[in-house]
Amino acid sequence: MSEAATVTLARRALPLSAIALLALVVAMSLLRARPGETFDGLIVMNQWQFEFYPGVPSCPPRGLPYYMPNAPALSAFSFSFSLGGGDTTDQILNAKGAWHVRLRGDLSRVGRYGPGKRYWRQLVVTEVYRATRIDCDLK
Repeated sequence: MSEAATVTLARRALPLSAIALLALVVAMSLLRARPGETFDGLIVMNQWQFEFYPGVPSCPPRGLPYYMPNAPALSAFSFSFSLGGGDTTDQILNAKGAWHVRLRGDLSRVGRYGPGKRYWRQLVVTEVYRATRIDCDLK
């Protein structure tokens, strides 16, 4: 291989290496855990399981949801169904609801979370700034 061919090869390899390194840095940044971040999106409660759809302003929920292990304990939600003596077991077990929220929480690194390990991220809520109940046809 001539010296000119070696120089040309080096000139091509350097930009490709820089692009690959930049892509790796961006990917690692997106995959890491992000504590204390603020999120806007949709919380969906379906049979006492809570999912968060980031960036989704209204129904229907779209995209990949995050698992929310501590959502039932949040006092900011005004669940619009009662759990009084008039509710049947079926109504309680099939309770559903959706809220558009702005919240602060700790987002996990990419992994497998929740029941059946079907969620790629987990969001542990630390503070709710706003929660507005919305009508959703949840199936």
